[in-house]
Amino acid sequence: MSDADAESENNKSAVAEIERWLGYVEDKAPDYLYANGVDKLRALGVANFPEHKQRLDAAIQAVRSAKAKSNRALQRKESRRLLRGFI
Repeated sequence: MSDADAESENNKSAVAEIERWLGYVEDKAPDYLYANGVDKLRALGVANFPEHKQRLDAAIQAVRSAKAKSNRALQRKESRRLLRGFI
């Protein structure tokens, strides 16, 4: 087996592992950021695979957006509660 063949096999193996972990992260988003999965993907070199990196970034952004929306809703609820005490 040549070096190029070995590298190709390693890439196929890495992509399969990245896809597996990416599936876990995407399944949890937007409700939860599976930090262990994100760490594992980074250790596997997801940055070297632009399509997979983009999917990871989208999952992370979905969690951030959901959290921000939830925080805004909580702030509005708290503001209404505080205003009731003054009115």
